[in-house]
Amino acid sequence: MLSCKRLDVAPWPATITVEMSDDEFAAVVESADSAAATHPWDHQIAGEILSPDPADADRDALADAFRLGVPLFRPGSGDRFGPVPNIVDNTRVLRPIGETPAGVCEVWSRAATRARTPRLRARLHDLLFECRYGQVGNHAIDAAKAYLEEDTPDRPPDLHLVDALGRALHLAKITRQSVLVTECREALVMAATRGLTDPEEKPGVFLALADTLVQDRPVDPRVDDLLAQARQQYESPWV
Repeated sequence: MLSCKRLDVAPWPATITVEMSDDEFAAVVESADSAAATHPWDHQIAGEILSPDPADADRDALADAFRLGVPLFRPGSGDRFGPVPNIVDNTRVLRPIGETPAGVCEVWSRAATRARTPRLRARLHDLLFECRYGQVGNHAIDAAKAYLEEDTPDRPPDLHLVDALGRALHLAKITRQSVLVTECREALVMAATRGLTDPEEKPGVFLALADTLVQDRPVDPRVDDLLAQARQQYESPWV
């Protein structure tokens, strides 16, 4: 007979005091940058940041930025971030993003000003936007720009890039950044185009990019040609 283990809820720290010196905190952010640039999965990034010392609340708060569930972004699909089971022993879950204490947001905000890698900056600014902490509109814009920076001309598209570009477009729209919206749309079209020439065929990735483009208004006139190419290339009834 299977037994079920109860999921105990892990409370956010009641208070967090930023006690690290600037140099110490800079070293923590540097390690987070390195992890974000190296690992493809959020739980790997969180694991590298996480401190073995339970009293190291600042480092743990930064690790928590990558321990929140992030479903593939779809506008209107609900919360951007959600709690996930603890990846170590599967016995604890994080509290919802709406219950994030100001002290945790303070750590994220302090780290965001120092972060170098687009992935870390995008995550921190997006979290701060969702928490409505500080200058909310600026966090949304900075997150969109950082998500857009994750795209490079030689990068084969994957689902992480689909998520990043879709989220960037959404944030650019709601903050009414017309130039940024145009840049996001162009990046989505270029990513879809690269997907069609990727030696490793990924029709699911292309479909996800195409879905974002089709849902956009106005629809880019190049989308029809991209879909026609995809139907020929993949020879799938799903395209």
